[in-house]
Amino acid sequence: KDVVKMLKRLPGYDTLRVALSKKVVLVEGPSDELILKKIYSLKHHGRLPEQDGIDIIVVRGVGFKTFIEIGKEIGTAVNVLRDNDGDYQGNVVEARKEYLKHPNIKLISSDDDEDFSLEPAMISANAGSEKELLSFAEIVLSTQTYNLLKKEVSLAQKRNFIVTWFKSKSGDGKGKKKVDSAIALFDTAVAFKYPPFLDEVLTFA
Repeated sequence: KDVVKMLKRLPGYDTLRVALSKKVVLVEGPSDELILKKIYSLKHHGRLPEQDGIDIIVVRGVGFKTFIEIGKEIGTAVNVLRDNDGDYQGNVVEARKEYLKHPNIKLISSDDDEDFSLEPAMISANAGSEKELLSFAEIVLSTQTYNLLKKEVSLAQKRNFIVTWFKSKSGDGKGKKKVDSAIALFDTAVAFKYPPFLDEVLTFA
């Protein structure tokens, strides 16, 4: 009853999308959606997830649980891309226990606590060498920020610089910057790497 009450208050048709789709990916923000769409198109010769029946839905402030409840009731396959927020065991492994009786619901995240959200996970995937990291940074950072990055001495310092740059604080506009960076990744023809768990997010049995 609580879920129904919540659904009646929600604007838009996102809950209807969960009901009508057979395969759904839930993400926290638009930057996550863009990056997943880019990865899917790289693997599937330019096709986007929605062309193959996979609906990526940004949950925003509603929270995952409301959408998951719909999937639990009607059997929609729901893959949830979760930030581990620095505690994979507590925030992901423990949360999975609630859905053990629902194999159609999967919570997926990086298992590395340092990769607390999608951005640091993407940075880690492209930090095998200084050259690789700079190539990735040139895509996702503005020219001004990229030039500041290059002044950092070591690979570890450069990686820390980008991770810190992506961390959001209230009122700092980082949310928009994350989207701008995701758009740049979506549009680029330059090769980049991504963490393997994102393949899992886009894979349905």
